[in-house]
Amino acid sequence: MTVENKSKLKKITQILAEETGGKSYKAHKYSLDSDRSVLEYNETEDRTFVWKKRGETETFTDNRSLVELAKLLANRDEQVLTYFLDGSRRVYKVDDMAYNNVIYPIIAEQVGVGVCKRIDKRMSPDALTREIVVSLPVIADANGKGGFFESISQKLNGSAELSRIQQSGWKFATPLPYDVKHDDRKFEDRGTARIQELMIEREKEMVRRLVRKGQLNQDLLKW
Repeated sequence: MTVENKSKLKKITQILAEETGGKSYKAHKYSLDSDRSVLEYNETEDRTFVWKKRGETETFTDNRSLVELAKLLANRDEQVLTYFLDGSRRVYKVDDMAYNNVIYPIIAEQVGVGVCKRIDKRMSPDALTREIVVSLPVIADANGKGGFFESISQKLNGSAELSRIQQSGWKFATPLPYDVKHDDRKFEDRGTARIQELMIEREKEMVRRLVRKGQLNQDLLKW
């Protein structure tokens, strides 16, 4: 995230505070991909868990080289896969905001979903969507009325502060509310989970788009 984008997010949090009736503390912004807050947000301390099962079918005690397999696949003439889809996200805590005298984190995330295609062993971009989405505590909608977060999205996208971001191909998605019931989940993780769900849905939409265009079907050679 550039310095310019950070300054835009600062203004965006002011819009969010005005629209939701929250008190913005203009807190330190940091990446949730690498850092964690020192605030506990009144959350439960015990967050231990145990993996019940693993996805791997084989167990290795050291690294396994895939060089020879990669060379074998690269020398094959037939092309099995044509389209390659992937989604990515970067998560940030951009503010602390108080509702009913309780402080909650405001989570923002850059979400991108792209498709590349391979023709005659040459890769090229085929489609790309990019969004910025904010996750707020559900109590930011004090009245629980339908369309509340959609209206906030319209005001965010219509604000003058976002003109340069929009020109670069980004847009603001509808803010996603996260649950605030007290359990062993961190509020930051709840907001991140909501945005992760959005990214997965955008990946599904991209697949549906390819199907509608006739680029994907039951034939393995098309995927």
